[in-house]
Amino acid sequence: NFSDLEHLIQQLPAPFVLVGDLNAHSPLWGDVRQDSRGQMVEKLLNDYSLCLLNTGEPTYRHHSHNSFSVPDVSICDPSLTLEFDWLTHKDLCGSDHFPIILKTSLRADEPAAEHWKFDRADWMSFRTLCMSRLSDELALSEDPVARFTDTLIEIANQTIPKSHISKNKLPRVPWFND
Repeated sequence: NFSDLEHLIQQLPAPFVLVGDLNAHSPLWGDVRQDSRGQMVEKLLNDYSLCLLNTGEPTYRHHSHNSFSVPDVSICDPSLTLEFDWLTHKDLCGSDHFPIILKTSLRADEPAAEHWKFDRADWMSFRTLCMSRLSDELALSEDPVARFTDTLIEIANQTIPKSHISKNKLPRVPWFND
């Protein structure tokens, strides 16, 4: 049910990739029909601003009807969307589901993207610096938008900490709950 999916998403450490046979059908990920599970997954994607990696390729072959569908869904954190190429193996490998392959251009020793820690920001200092440094003079500069943006980022760097996640420290095993 939807609350189980929500509970799972809330437990996963960000950024995450979730791949599974959800038996969920929707044209959004390439199926010809839509069912209630598909609607549930679509709601989850929308409510949590998640991204879908499926390209529309079939992930399941019904042997007796020789028909194809897409009950397997691959979901990820938005920060990972462009890091993966999603495809299915051309051979069923003895199953009725095509193996899903996620290829990444990321290297294990590459530093992870920084994320602002807004909950630990010094908002009083941020406000004070904005009031003093973001003045009308910026509008008179040669490139006012670039100057404003650069100044705002400098202020943010001084008052809002960032997280640094080393890709080498991420778990290398699949995540499961009980």
